[in-house]
Amino acid sequence: MDELEVPKELATEGLQPSYDRIVEQLGSLDQKAPAMVSLEGLLLALIAVFAISISTNEFARAATWASMTLLLASALSSLMVMRIRYGTTIIARAANVEEGLRNMKKWRDSKLRFHSAALRLLGAGLFGLVIVLTIVPL
Repeated sequence: MDELEVPKELATEGLQPSYDRIVEQLGSLDQKAPAMVSLEGLLLALIAVFAISISTNEFARAATWASMTLLLASALSSLMVMRIRYGTTIIARAANVEEGLRNMKKWRDSKLRFHSAALRLLGAGLFGLVIVLTIVPL
């Protein structure tokens, strides 16, 4: 099926509301990802500033590197959420419209897993940052 035929097929089979809902959910995830990447970048910069002042405390140094690694992993997960695949392309590559919608749901679920992982990693990185801030004398 051609991408240009997808909207007509969705309307013919009465699947347009399902398609619209999945597109809305994907759009919500896509809007959150750039904000997450910005926050992660700011936190990495903040940790880098404190990393310079850590000279002798090995535990603080280890916590700093662990936090930076967690935040980098969170940023990578957020970037994976930002990947774009167009719904009409996903549906057009499938054997029929129903299978295409199932593939879109799988794509949405994959992005949601990456988003959840990014949130967990961000939380762990923030916890590490708190540990570093309590250890390092200001």
